[in-house]
Amino acid sequence: ALGVAIGHVCDSVSDSSESSLAARSKFLELACEGISKIAKADGRVSEGEIAEIEKIFAEMRLDSETREKAVGHFRRSKNSGETLGSVARRFCALFPSPEARESFFILLLRVALSDGRPGVNVAEKGALAEAAAELGVNLSKFPWFGGSRAGDAGSASRELIEAHAALGVPFGAPFGEVKKVYRAKCKELHPDVLRSKGVGEYAIAAMESELKRINEAYNTIKNSAR
Repeated sequence: ALGVAIGHVCDSVSDSSESSLAARSKFLELACEGISKIAKADGRVSEGEIAEIEKIFAEMRLDSETREKAVGHFRRSKNSGETLGSVARRFCALFPSPEARESFFILLLRVALSDGRPGVNVAEKGALAEAAAELGVNLSKFPWFGGSRAGDAGSASRELIEAHAALGVPFGAPFGEVKKVYRAKCKELHPDVLRSKGVGEYAIAAMESELKRINEAYNTIKNSAR
């Protein structure tokens, strides 16, 4: 999700290196503010959340100076009175594409899921719902917020729950529906299809990781259905 979001950011700005750097810097700032708000939503930042945030920083390949700035953004936002919804609103103003907005939401969800408990707690759910409203994200795609076929997500493994979320299908959906969605996403994320739509090479490289994640999610669900 992070790679796809950054890819959209970098491909949506002008060719000016200064403009590109400014966009990436602002994305980093808002990403850190968002994950700090969701990590602190229940009153404390858990060890699992800290580990996940460190993993995110590593995936972003930050140098020591940029990482220090990222940590500063995180700490300042954690103690500010601004809501997650307000951060999401500022994100939308700068990065309005649907792909970037949904990727930003999944990044928040990733941190919320990292505290070792199944699903998300009430405080996290409220903060995520507020952010989703600002981002225009459809919460019915995620089992923690209900849906026509949400199933018994509470008794499932976290890996299986996250696999359904990765594909964007309700937990408990028939395997035939899962396969249909999976095939559509594979077609949508194929490099040749993306190039035909004018998607930039930076985003295509990021989406290769997304395609791998989709394949892993599908295999997880397929194996559980046997």
